[in-house]
Amino acid sequence: MPYNLYLSLLFNYHINVEVCTFVAVVKYLYKYVYKGHDRAHVDVGLVDVAALNGATPTQPHMQDEIKIYRDDRYVSASEASHRLYGFDLHKEHPNVVRLVVHLKGRQTILFQKGTSVVAVFNWNPHTTLTTWFAFNKTTREHLNPSAPLRLALNTLYHDFPCIATWKKKEKQWALRIQTPGLLLVSRMYFVQPSEGERYFLRLLLHHVPRATSFEDLVCTNRHLQHPMQHASFKETCQQSGLLQDDAEWA
Repeated sequence: MPYNLYLSLLFNYHINVEVCTFVAVVKYLYKYVYKGHDRAHVDVGLVDVAALNGATPTQPHMQDEIKIYRDDRYVSASEASHRLYGFDLHKEHPNVVRLVVHLKGRQTILFQKGTSVVAVFNWNPHTTLTTWFAFNKTTREHLNPSAPLRLALNTLYHDFPCIATWKKKEKQWALRIQTPGLLLVSRMYFVQPSEGERYFLRLLLHHVPRATSFEDLVCTNRHLQHPMQHASFKETCQQSGLLQDDAEWA
């Protein structure tokens, strides 16, 4: 078993030490945090002495399926008082803003059960990514943008929640009024390299600000009057020097 000599001597106990660096470990650890309260099934009843001695039970065992299905939880005195006083039972700090990453027309649309087909097709398809594109496009059309707008225009997608707030109902971004001292974590959803174009899209979003559309992301030399447009996100990453290939060993 892997061990650390310093920790074993410090605590006078055998301690297994392993370095875990893959995503599945994070999901495994957080599963125990969010799986809910501890619960147990407790039966209180008469004991069949004959069954305990290994003999044939005097009465056949009747399984109460309704009682088994009912899920009870014991609340101790300390937890009950904690709830009665209205103390916080759960808290996440700092706030984590999740940013979606999807290809053009591939965003996920959520709707309630029983929603008509017409309502689903007329659903608002805007996401944090498409609205970020629209925000940049509107800002670039200003002749004399203000300082906050210029800052937003030069902010990368994964840093955008630090200066703007995502409004879920309206599905749009709004610049924050007060940002000094803001403690916030924003992250894009993880994408496997095996997903192809979606992975390269995420890679570009980490390095390209001011993008106004998916088509704008596949362009290089944007400072020129006629930027060069590429066929795919992968090709754009290669031309931008974001991917390594065999040429670096030549």
